[in-house]
Amino acid sequence: MRSSKAPTRGGIIKDSDFDPICRQFGRIAKDAGEYFPIPDARADAQWKKHNALMQKAAKSCSHSFDHGDEQEFNKSMDDFDKTAVFIDAMGRRFDEIRAAAP
Repeated sequence: MRSSKAPTRGGIIKDSDFDPICRQFGRIAKDAGEYFPIPDARADAQWKKHNALMQKAAKSCSHSFDHGDEQEFNKSMDDFDKTAVFIDAMGRRFDEIRAAAP
């Protein structure tokens, strides 16, 4: 992927453009995990899972460019997508909390 660029259905992914985005997602997830505490244990568990998977995906994405590994890149994109599951679970928990409030 690095020197030859990875072809995709939509064109070409340039590591010089995409790798910094991958790294930024990792930094955002790390910072968000440190900055936004969740006071509910169940929601907090989902938040921590989200941030951990986001950081893993970011590292894997960036690593894929270092090694020209298209499969690793694709897996990292799948992992980025899977982080939404944890955000959805947090949202449902917040809804439960609101519904139970007087």
